[in-house]
Amino acid sequence: MTVLSHSGVHARAAAQVLNHLDALQQPLTDLSNGSIEGDWEGALELVGRSGDALRQVWPLKMPPTGWAYPQKRMQHFLKTLGMALVMFVQRKLQGVDLWRTSFNVLKGSLIAAGQLLAAWIREASTLTSDWAVGLDAGGHLWEGPAFCDAHVAAFQDRIERIYALRDLHEELSALLSQEETSALGLGSVFAPFAQLAALHVSEFTAAAWASAEAEHERRLEVVSARISQKFKELFATVIIPNMALSTSQQSGGKDGPNASVAVAHPQQLFQELRQYSRLLSRPRIAAALQAEQSALAKQVDQYLELLQTELDKQQDGARGRAAINTGRLMHGVADSISWLMQCQAKASSVRDILQLLVGTANSTNSTESTAANGTQVGDAPATVALRSCLSTAVSLVQTIETQKKDMFTMWQDDVQSQLQDMASWKTSRLMTFDAANSHIRCHFNEALVGLLKEVRQLQALGFNVRREVLQEVETAGKFYRYGMVLHQCAHFYNNIATEMIPSQKPMMLADAVEFEKVLMNPKDATGRDITWHNASALEGYVRRLSAVAERLAMSNRRLRQWHSVLAGKVVGLMSTDLVRHKDKWVAAVKEMRDIFAGLEAQYPRARQEVWRHHWDFQLYKALEVQFRSGLENINKNLPEMEVSMVCRHHKLQYDPPLEELRMNHIAKHLNGFLGLPLRMKGVSSLSERQGFFAPIADADPAAIAMVYESCEALFASLADELRKYQDWLVLGDVAGDLEDYVEQQLCGSSNSSDDGSNIASNTGGDIGDWELNLRMLKQAAQDVDRLPNEVRIDCYKISLAPFKAYLEEMMKRLREALASSLRKKALSERQAIDDFLAAGQALLNLQATSVEEIGKAGQEARALVTRLSEVPQLRKRIEEKNRLLRQMAAATPAGAASGSSLAIIDLSGLSERWDSFVSQLQAYDSNLEVQRQGLQGQVLKKIQEFEGVITGFASRWQSIKPRGGPTGNPAVVMAQLEDAARQLADIKEEADALCKECEALGVSPPAFPQLEEVQADVMSTQASWGSYRDFLTERDNLAHKDWLSMRDQVNRTITGPVPRQSKRIILLRQTSHFVGCMLPDRLRRSIWPTRIDSV
Repeated sequence: MTVLSHSGVHARAAAQVLNHLDALQQPLTDLSNGSIEGDWEGALELVGRSGDALRQVWPLKMPPTGWAYPQKRMQHFLKTLGMALVMFVQRKLQGVDLWRTSFNVLKGSLIAAGQLLAAWIREASTLTSDWAVGLDAGGHLWEGPAFCDAHVAAFQDRIERIYALRDLHEELSALLSQEETSALGLGSVFAPFAQLAALHVSEFTAAAWASAEAEHERRLEVVSARISQKFKELFATVIIPNMALSTSQQSGGKDGPNASVAVAHPQQLFQELRQYSRLLSRPRIAAALQAEQSALAKQVDQYLELLQTELDKQQDGARGRAAINTGRLMHGVADSISWLMQCQAKASSVRDILQLLVGTANSTNSTESTAANGTQVGDAPATVALRSCLSTAVSLVQTIETQKKDMFTMWQDDVQSQLQDMASWKTSRLMTFDAANSHIRCHFNEALVGLLKEVRQLQALGFNVRREVLQEVETAGKFYRYGMVLHQCAHFYNNIATEMIPSQKPMMLADAVEFEKVLMNPKDATGRDITWHNASALEGYVRRLSAVAERLAMSNRRLRQWHSVLAGKVVGLMSTDLVRHKDKWVAAVKEMRDIFAGLEAQYPRARQEVWRHHWDFQLYKALEVQFRSGLENINKNLPEMEVSMVCRHHKLQYDPPLEELRMNHIAKHLNGFLGLPLRMKGVSSLSERQGFFAPIADADPAAIAMVYESCEALFASLADELRKYQDWLVLGDVAGDLEDYVEQQLCGSSNSSDDGSNIASNTGGDIGDWELNLRMLKQAAQDVDRLPNEVRIDCYKISLAPFKAYLEEMMKRLREALASSLRKKALSERQAIDDFLAAGQALLNLQATSVEEIGKAGQEARALVTRLSEVPQLRKRIEEKNRLLRQMAAATPAGAASGSSLAIIDLSGLSERWDSFVSQLQAYDSNLEVQRQGLQGQVLKKIQEFEGVITGFASRWQSIKPRGGPTGNPAVVMAQLEDAARQLADIKEEADALCKECEALGVSPPAFPQLEEVQADVMSTQASWGSYRDFLTERDNLAHKDWLSMRDQVNRTITGPVPRQSKRIILLRQTSHFVGCMLPDRLRRSIWPTRIDSV
């Protein structure tokens, strides 16, 4: 029975322990596997959770008098937990080369491992220490010293040593160049650790680790020598000079001799020394820097003297109540104490770095005895100087600490002595009215506000304030909010005249009266005055006052905001062009009206009138500014209007036309702008009727006149712009018959007559004419491309796109006309060649059947020979024109021109025809010679037959020729003579034809003497009988007249110059014909019996 009871007690105790430790089961399992959630952070959290769980387990009791978890088991459990953490670290770092892996990669793991082990050592020590003194022990005290796991501590030390060795290596690598690193063998300094399991820590591996560290130190001796040289350079060039300049500047003030030189602050230099503290702590490097340490000690001593001087000045200022201002948001004594803490931090920084250097110096000394002042016997001078500076720094830190405490104590005593005076506000009225300046004065003690801030700041700095002061501050804190509200309300009332905009005061009159009523009567519900003791009544009053003050302030803020909004709109209108952005003006004024209308629900219109009048006058100013500005530049500032330059009816004009533009410009824009002040309405009743802004338009009539003058100048410029491009319409003058015009100019008149003697000259037109025109056309096209697409003249944007399109169309037509005329000319030249070859071929195919045909063929053949050189010239011209047609076709975009106008002239087969024709022409003379020889016999036979004809005619002439005196009718004789003359003429023509045939056939022309004799006889006979006929005619005319009527005429004829008849008679005498012998005798007998003999 007893055994069962004991087992039940153990089971309950075990259950309690398990209940507290069960939460650690899974994390510890994960920790042993090396995969705990959160990795290093999770393991660190497990340390804290383990400590909390063990604090719950340790006080558990096991009845009747035992403990559920005795100390021996707890020690074992703590060791187990420590071993688990060590194994976790080993597992995390397993497989990582601690000496070759990049320190940046390894650094985080080493730090986390060291923190984890340190946290466990600290947690275990804290737990057992607390249990030793009975804290959270439940009566279960820890016996003996606090728990310390030697294995975990040794493992933590090994981790820290590895970190220190790698960190030292990184510092050395940073100070040395890559060449120096290779030369000094810095990469092989970890070779002694290569074969050593660094994470296996035990007393058996301690000797191997110590041997490896000694070998590592030996390998670093050469590196340390080089690092010592670099530190000498650093001290000589940076640290010592900057320390000297910094301390001299601070001691001499900002205007010292070196004030313009930028130097490092001493604290920055100390931080740099702290950065190299691990290297400076090495004995060999410290021994090599004795001189530099002496110089540094001198500068540090000066810096400490400077800090002491500043501290003395602050003490003197504190005595004179003129504390040094640190520039922070600190109040009163808190500011001074904050400054002292800054000085203390500076002195502590110097003390820490000196302790490091002095500790290094101690490690270099071999003497162990110490003098009475703390200086070791046999210290080097540098060490003595550093120890002296350290003593000064420690003393300065202590002095500052003492002064800080004394200052705080004095402040508390001073505040406590003033508490009674400060408490007088509790029995006073809340506020009083000063009739002298009409201001309200709040009676809350403002010194309490400063005290409250000081206490809060001192508590933040770590000082414990006395209870009496805290009580007063607590009381002041309760009324602080009310006091601040009352101060604000009093300040608002005292400055309400400047807070409100004068034109808005009528709108806030009701709220202002209510605020003044509540402010001037601080009474409770029973009508008694409210004091600071009555907290409940004070809270209600402050609430009511805050409400009315907030309502008035909110109303004022809201109206000021709307006033600012309206001001922004009017200011915006000041810079908004009235000409170009009239719609913005209308919209802005409408928005202003909407603002006023939206406020009418809270502020009726009658109370807004003064405010509205104010903004009407502001609108008047803005409108006046923009109206005058618009008068000066109205034509430039009008909204941009687009106009197109077009060509209609061979005339350049605008679309819309210029006159229409002028009418619209004046009617719509100028008159509309000038009438704007007459039509505009504002926001108040003053401007609701038209005319409020009218004086703006009537103020400057000269400027209005200038507007119309500038309008005329604008349209004159538009007209000039048209004239500037008028010359481009030259093609439009002949646009209707452009093709005929081009053909006439380049090819000449097609109706001109020619005899076909020169085919080259008949065709006319030189290829250079087309090339010249095409070049000029290309240049003109480039000039058209350079024309602007649009031109801006003040407010008009003139689009030249239609005009340029028209020009391009004209040039396209001209190009097509040139191509067409060029091809026509080439076709005519080809036709001329074809005609020439056809005519020549017809001649060559002709078979002459007569001498005339042979002669004509010979002449035509010779003419063809003389014109042979013209055909190659024509062919060359055609080829040149074909070349130009190809160039035009290549330069013409697809579909821009018809293919037929640019098709080349086909010259295929012309060469064969020409060669055949030339060969036939060369053989044509031999053909004519054969025909000529055949016809020569025929010509000789014709000559013989023609001589018989002449003989026959001579016989007939002799038979019909008149002989003897004239008998019969002379007219019949004359008719026979004329018939004989005609026959003679025919025979003569036939003789001439035979001579020509002989000449054509190469035969000597025959002579016909008989024909010439007969011809002379016929002509002389015909002449004689003709004179006789004339004589008879004149005789018959005289026979019809009487003698008396003709006597005078006959005498004048006889006595005058030799008459015509006498000349004729003389001529007849020279002939042998009988008529010529007969006529003089008859004349002598019948008419001139006297005068004729003398003649």
